[in-house]
Amino acid sequence: IPHPTADNVAFLTSVTNLGFVSRLIGVGAGLVITLIIHSSSAATAIILTLSGKGLLPWEFAAALVLGSNIGTTIDAVIVSIGTKVNARRAALVHVLFNISGTVLAMCFFHPLLAFVDFLVPGPVESSITVHIAMLHTVFNVCCTLIFLPFTRHIARLTEKLIPQKASEIQQEYSFEFVEPGLRWNAESYIIHAEKEIADMIALALQMFMRLREALQDSRIIDDGFVDFFTQKENYADRMHEDISRYLVRCLEFPMNRDFQTNISIKLSIVGDLENMADDCFNAALLLHRSKEKQMRFAQDDTERLIPYAQLVQKSLDFVGTNINGQLTPEQLVQADAFETEIDLVRKKLKKTARKRIERGADVKSELLYIDLVRNIEKIGDRAFSIAESLAETH
Repeated sequence: IPHPTADNVAFLTSVTNLGFVSRLIGVGAGLVITLIIHSSSAATAIILTLSGKGLLPWEFAAALVLGSNIGTTIDAVIVSIGTKVNARRAALVHVLFNISGTVLAMCFFHPLLAFVDFLVPGPVESSITVHIAMLHTVFNVCCTLIFLPFTRHIARLTEKLIPQKASEIQQEYSFEFVEPGLRWNAESYIIHAEKEIADMIALALQMFMRLREALQDSRIIDDGFVDFFTQKENYADRMHEDISRYLVRCLEFPMNRDFQTNISIKLSIVGDLENMADDCFNAALLLHRSKEKQMRFAQDDTERLIPYAQLVQKSLDFVGTNINGQLTPEQLVQADAFETEIDLVRKKLKKTARKRIERGADVKSELLYIDLVRNIEKIGDRAFSIAESLAETH
């Protein structure tokens, strides 16, 4: 840590009384300092030293701390270079988190500092280093609480900003049964299978979310869109085969009846998940065909599909959360409520489409629309079937 004097930090001290401009300069300076030394902790230590010696006022020091939070992302960016797509996306989340948080902090700069003053007793002049340390903590905690509800949206944004290259897509799936040694445990084998089943429903969820995006924005429906679903559907087929084969081998272990029943239930769930992936694939083909054949749905019809797909999403999220657990009777009632609501909306959408046919609408477009409605509903059916299986688990 340097031993600063008034002379060697003259530039910083000369720009501390320019109001909002000072804060911008402070953020920029904190960013540059952290980029140079590659450590936000060291940058904060420097800021604490300068402030403790009375060379920097509280507000300017706070701006420096905010800037250092942006600068600290450089390490994640550098490390992610040349890595796999998920590592690059994780680095991007780090960058977006700190930049967005700093922008918010700048928008509410004085309320933020007032909150820190409230948390740290005593005048700022005599405890400025404590104020700075508390600001660093408050900034990260508040940003985490603000962005936590938007985790899924942030993940989707990073997927769009950093798409997966064809060379990075895992083409083959393999889940081999390892012969037990002298010391084996049937439960450990089941745990491994449950992890793969969780991955399989995550794959189905990924496919369905991409389908929902296409319903909201038809511009993403292109050859790459079909390739995505083709690859995922093939991958799901291989998962179905390997996991099923693995579970059948597990049935060879000496175990009680409940354990055997649970394995049979898992075999049924894996089959439903594979069918769910097929349904997503078929729905994607219908969307691609509608665009390729220029079969345009009315704007109102497309908008009705969006909340319909959201209902199915709720059902999928529900079983995804409980995929390796046991549903209580109350939870099964909730799953049944999702299924009932999906069926009611499906009937209403199909009835409306038939009435349009009777009034002279394009028959091919309307029939394709009905097929699309039915395929989406089938995905909800699979989710409810899985919920029923989970309710039978012991």
